[in-house]
Amino acid sequence: MTTAYACFLATWARFLPWKQVAELFHCSWGTVCSAVHHVVGYGIQQRNLSDLSVIGIDEISRKRGHHYLTNVYDLESGTLIWSAPGRSKETLVAFFELLGEQGCQRLKGICCDMWRPYIDVVHQYAPQAALVFDKFHIIRHLMDAVDQVRRDEIREKGKPHKELVKHTRYIWLKNPWNLTDQQQGRLSSLEKLNLKINRAYLLKEAFRHLWSYKTIGWAARFLKKWFWLATHSRLKPLRDFAWMLRRHEQGLLNYFKLRIDNGMVEGLNNKAKVVSHRAYGYRSSHMYITALYHCLETFKCHNFCTVLCDEPLRYIRECGENSNLDRNICLRVGCHYQEAAQDRVEPLHNFTAFEFDSVISG
Repeated sequence: MTTAYACFLATWARFLPWKQVAELFHCSWGTVCSAVHHVVGYGIQQRNLSDLSVIGIDEISRKRGHHYLTNVYDLESGTLIWSAPGRSKETLVAFFELLGEQGCQRLKGICCDMWRPYIDVVHQYAPQAALVFDKFHIIRHLMDAVDQVRRDEIREKGKPHKELVKHTRYIWLKNPWNLTDQQQGRLSSLEKLNLKINRAYLLKEAFRHLWSYKTIGWAARFLKKWFWLATHSRLKPLRDFAWMLRRHEQGLLNYFKLRIDNGMVEGLNNKAKVVSHRAYGYRSSHMYITALYHCLETFKCHNFCTVLCDEPLRYIRECGENSNLDRNICLRVGCHYQEAAQDRVEPLHNFTAFEFDSVISG
């Protein structure tokens, strides 16, 4: 297998399951796998991380049973730059060691959730970078606290109260402008009652104003005032949430210095799940990580393959990624690709599993 043909197969493998690519071009699944490994290995060797300054860190579930991958994304380019199994402190330490001392010093901002192992590693390897806690994770914790108030009140007041607030969970959690006319009428009638969930709802809506401030000083003043209201609300879930914010206050206020969040990261995590669903899952984390690098990273291809790799992309755009690709079209493109590359043949280096792991880990 030539390098040109490997690039060709790997290009199709970005959009189709590897098994389907093998069937279309009359080769084995192992050939497609080898082609993807070659392209990913070459791309990792050739990529340049000297401009990396703002990153997002998050974990995704690979399969049932608490099997996670820690992914690091470049928030400026929107690409995956590193992935490894696990979400422990040792997992993230491997990334910063790969980045090196100078690479860590170039980091200006790091966005992640409030997972303690991540925080400890960031403070250890990149203390100069602004650690920003993702506001979407913060809002999720607030929503969980509001919903817990509703549950506790139902448990405390019994069945009559349960019938009163039946089917109102999302009325308290949704944005006011997203409520239907029926939900707005239901909310108006419930607000007239002296309910604990109504106090929690008002605190939730008041917290929304935090993100509208432009300077860190005014945001800190608002947060201090909201903290007092939450801790004196006599609602335990809201008090716990307020104290959690107090413990991570600096990371929350850093958002007003460097306005970054993991919204892009969540979108890329969804793409990562699509990669897994498209192949009906991967048996090993090694193969899944290879597929993620291949689909979520923009690797530099071999110079003489650059023009030829545009052919599969052009046909994919014409047919649509979600449509059934015509077998004859795929075969014609493959023949054209091999004929055009006959005079530019390079030997293909087949990466062993040990060599590939060495390339990824630096």
